[in-house]
Amino acid sequence: MQPPAKCRPRRITSTASASSSWLTRESASTNTSQSPVAAAAPAPSAASGALSAVDADLQKRKAKADQIRPQYALSIIAQAEAQIVLDDPDYSRKLVEKQVQRGRLHAEQAEALLARIKPTTRYADLDGADLVIEAVFEQRDIKADVTRQAEAVLSPDAIFASNTSTLPITGLAEASSRPGNFIGLHFFSPVEKMPLVEIIVGKKTSPETLARAMDYVQKIRKTPIVVNDSRGFFTSRVCGAFISEGHRMLKEGIPAAMIENCARFAGMPVGPLALNDEVAIDLSWKIMDQTRRDAEAAGQKYEGSGTEDVLELMVKKLERFGRKNGKGFYDYPADGKKRLWPDLQKHFPADPKLLYGEGEDK
Repeated sequence: MQPPAKCRPRRITSTASASSSWLTRESASTNTSQSPVAAAAPAPSAASGALSAVDADLQKRKAKADQIRPQYALSIIAQAEAQIVLDDPDYSRKLVEKQVQRGRLHAEQAEALLARIKPTTRYADLDGADLVIEAVFEQRDIKADVTRQAEAVLSPDAIFASNTSTLPITGLAEASSRPGNFIGLHFFSPVEKMPLVEIIVGKKTSPETLARAMDYVQKIRKTPIVVNDSRGFFTSRVCGAFISEGHRMLKEGIPAAMIENCARFAGMPVGPLALNDEVAIDLSWKIMDQTRRDAEAAGQKYEGSGTEDVLELMVKKLERFGRKNGKGFYDYPADGKKRLWPDLQKHFPADPKLLYGEGEDK
């Protein structure tokens, strides 16, 4: 595989709905005192030896750093001399303001960074982009519509990437007029803190597209891993099993606090209920719903996890979506730390033997 000489995107944008979880959750977490291009140059990758050509190309471009202004819809890229195109910059502004308050950015640097953000909802503004990252809801029809409308204004060699967390890239690429340029780039929430990015290669994704995606992920100082194109990929399958087990334990009468504490004692950074709040409970429901519809469309039996009723209750009946709307398995008071929702016990009664202890003396 020989990547082209011109293998680094010059202008990068993204499309997202107003409620997309990751587009508005990027921060300028790096230090602007560093040389933008030098800091962004990717390290050698084990995924493909051919990426050495990418490194050589970047070295040639260092001298032209002041001429390189890629556009991308995340404020962390603005830190690396990028311009931003997105529909809601408010979250990015809050993150940048925190950097100023903590003395990590000067006010002038913050304003210069934010000035590179261009709020837009027009597909025409994607014209000239080398890479577009879609981050809309986990619904196949919505993603297909975004793909077609974005590609209508993109150049023939532009890359279209999906931030889907579960839907197979090969299937999503069916809506593309150029599946060789279609790839998956799965970021993790909260994006400003999580370094990992899954790169998912579809059946028709070209080697050139993979090389450019690897280059891009390393440029923004994230850690790329290339994974197989199966539903849930790697991380969502692992995290989904962890979260589902927490749901099952809750249904079995195990107290929520015990579930969370045991997970942390076992070495997990947070419990399964807290993790579900972070990634959004309604996202879990959308993934489940789309998976069920895909199975039905293929004439297959939907194999559920046994926790669909938990998601239905939390999302459809109680409208508790997680941290994103301030209420999930936890409450998120504005004036204090998060805490387990007190009424969780009403919907998932805990086994008294586990809640209060066992034996007559308890």
